[in-house]
Formats: sequence, structure tokens, C-alpha cells
Amino acid sequence: MTIGDKIKTFRKQQKITQKKLSDLTGIHEITIRQYEANKYTPGIENLIKIAVILKAKLSDFLEYGEIIRECDVYIDSHRGSLNIDQRTLLKYFDSFNTKGKKEALKRVYELTQIPEYYQD
Repeated sequence: MTIGDKIKTFRKQQKITQKKLSDLTGIHEITIRQYEANKYTPGIENLIKIAVILKAKLSDFLEYGEIIRECDVYIDSHRGSLNIDQRTLLKYFDSFNTKGKKEALKRVYELTQIPEYYQD
């Protein structure tokens, strides 16, 4: 099953329209349609937005190795614009082995599910 198929499946399970998913993620509706039609593959930033809204995990869409690779590319492209907290978090994350990184991602995801920790 492709990423687009998985997005569509999760979206339908949550009874969310493409328009609603667009509104909630800030991703253009046409882009959501193109993801689901497998014309384009979402980058990690958009995939995270979609996963959060659809109450899914990145691992529901990507294999673990793909998650790490996509995150590494995203982080490398934004490393210069990171604040001190983000750089510190990356420093700790980079010190983990593969098992530790997998556990860290799992725990960070769990924190995203607690409204008390959301940005205002």
C-alpha cells in the first residue's frame, strides 16, 4: 500500500473529508488529493501534520529507516535556523543508537498527543 493509499485509509477511518484535512493541516486541498492519488509524495513536514490530525504515527506511513532518513534530510536543511532548545534536543538524539532513536521518536510522538504540551 502506498503512502497516498494509507493517507486516504486513515482519513476515511477518521471520517474527515479532504477539505477538512486541508483546513486542519494548512496543506492545500489539491495537494491532499494529489497525495492520495499517488501523484506526489508528502515531505516529512506535511506527513507529520497529516499524521497528527489523523491520529496516526509516522510508522503507519513509513518504515523506521525511511523515517530516520526523511527526518535527517529535513533537519539538515533547517539546522542553521534551529534555536538552542532544538539544537540541544538534536545533540541528545544524535547520541542514541538506532534502538534509542526509535524509542525517543515514540516518546516524542506520545507527548504530541497531550494537549497540555501544545504551543499556544
